[in-house]
Amino acid sequence: MTRCLLAYILPLVLLLMPHHAQAQEASLRQSLAVGYWPASVSFNGPGGTITWTATFVTLDYWAQSEQSPYGIRLQYGIGTESAWSSPMASGTDTMWGIDITFGKSFGADEPAATVLGSIGYGSLKWDNTDTGGLQLVQTTTAYRVGAHLTVTPQSNWSFNAGATWYPSAKTTVVSPALASTDSAVGSALEYSVTLRYGGQMWFVELGYRGASVSYGTLSGGVLAGGCPCSTGWTGFLINLGSSF
Repeated sequence: MTRCLLAYILPLVLLLMPHHAQAQEASLRQSLAVGYWPASVSFNGPGGTITWTATFVTLDYWAQSEQSPYGIRLQYGIGTESAWSSPMASGTDTMWGIDITFGKSFGADEPAATVLGSIGYGSLKWDNTDTGGLQLVQTTTAYRVGAHLTVTPQSNWSFNAGATWYPSAKTTVVSPALASTDSAVGSALEYSVTLRYGGQMWFVELGYRGASVSYGTLSGGVLAGGCPCSTGWTGFLINLGSSF
């Protein structure tokens, strides 16, 4: 995992570094947002459908070089589970991603638009324990590609839409108490649509976010042959952030 992250971070650092002394005064365009995302979660497994709510706190960091079309995006979210449809005692959902972005802006005057592509690596995970003490962990990790559109119809307002696709996502389902590990290869998708208001220093963002994992027939553990299975997260969100 560490090697995968370094493989993205090190080339990006080289891209963002100034090429000569005069460029050292130039800065990155950056933004950092903290979000609240109460997601409704549905896991379709061998025993039927289980649902719960994962109340996420999210972090979203963007940095864009002013000398090149390249940038970086870092995302992280952790959610506490509640409101299970089956007897559960505890649980946590986690999502993270690191992407290199590359894009183009259109229009010097309003309305203006920016289109970004991205390539990176990410993970979607849930970990819950039932009232009998049986822990079950689903982890999906894979390389991913994405696209993001920002349209600015007028000053202080912008519309944002994005999607990230994991074309070959490996999912593992682990039950430590049963010494069982099942795995399958499928796909995953993350997406969001938001409306942002704010100036150069701060902004507030309202919208809708979703993610889904669809994986094939499990193999290798006690759940082998018990799928295809899927997990989905959906819900409205609010982000508070700053641009600098």
